[in-house]
Amino acid sequence: MTRVIPERWVLVTALALASCRLPGADPASGLRVESEGLLEYPATAFAEGALPPMAAADDAGRVYLLAGAPPRILVYDSSGTPAVDPRDGGLSLSQPTHFTAEADGTLGIFDRGRRGMVVLRPGGAQHRVALPQPPQGNRVALTGLGAVAVFGEMRQEAGTILYRLARVVGSREEVLGRLERPLPSVVDYDGCGVSHIRQRLFERQIVWDERDGLIAAAFGPEYRIELFRDGAPAGTLTREVPARTVDEAMAAREVGDDVRFDAGASVCSATRDAVAASQGWAETVPEIADLRIAPGGEVWVLRGAARGEAQAVEVFGADGSFLGALPSGTPFPGAFTGADGYVARDERGLARYRIVR
Repeated sequence: MTRVIPERWVLVTALALASCRLPGADPASGLRVESEGLLEYPATAFAEGALPPMAAADDAGRVYLLAGAPPRILVYDSSGTPAVDPRDGGLSLSQPTHFTAEADGTLGIFDRGRRGMVVLRPGGAQHRVALPQPPQGNRVALTGLGAVAVFGEMRQEAGTILYRLARVVGSREEVLGRLERPLPSVVDYDGCGVSHIRQRLFERQIVWDERDGLIAAAFGPEYRIELFRDGAPAGTLTREVPARTVDEAMAAREVGDDVRFDAGASVCSATRDAVAASQGWAETVPEIADLRIAPGGEVWVLRGAARGEAQAVEVFGADGSFLGALPSGTPFPGAFTGADGYVARDERGLARYRIVR
């Protein structure tokens, strides 16, 4: 049974609380991070026809990059210099869309051309994990002989897409949770004669992470994280926070500046208010924007926010206790490099950070 306490603390099924707090401002987590420099992208990452670089890391501190055209697997050494990973030799990829690394350095690449996950073991062994369809979102994970990913099913008559987070092992699929949301719609911008397919602003999505058989996932706009251990429900992390209703002004700010469209022989402008009104928006701001599980089992949470707002980074302990927030402006982990560090994406490359406890 999961109980939510008004003091904004958490009781978790099958997990014990370590402490309690009085009502008031969110407590500080006692954690902070320090920059350890930048791992710059190599020039080949921006070659003509190259896909956006994809990064991953293992618990030994090795940082991997899938980049270039054709795509190559690079690994950064201790000095921050990228070199071709030995496992890259003979690897032929046509349309890689997802890249992940396990704690032991096993790499996984979803390649549309191969219609599955290409798995590269540390010793060089290679095999393929078939998936029922291409993963949705920006994440995929390996688990034993299978994989975890989000898949989508269009429901034209209902006008929705049904997303499911699932573990796939061979031909067997274990669905952990679902989210149904409206199909992107054709948006006509008044006076421009231009139509685009757009999702509503502030639309919810499944956010999740996996590590060593533990999966943390949020399936809706509220602050609620479902935990699974080897596919079985293992608890719930929740916080009682007030829902933030989206209004016209917030939706317009989310669009940003007024928009210019190429309307064939001319260029048409539309105000951000008109764009927001045409695109539409969800009722509330999703409370959780992303999740990461640290090597020690802590769950890091990136809070949802509107454009121009700072996104708080919060942490739950491995025992389910809410540790609190990190200092404002803390970068959210892209991939952990062990218990005391991580990398986060920077416009110039991958920034390394050390966790100070």
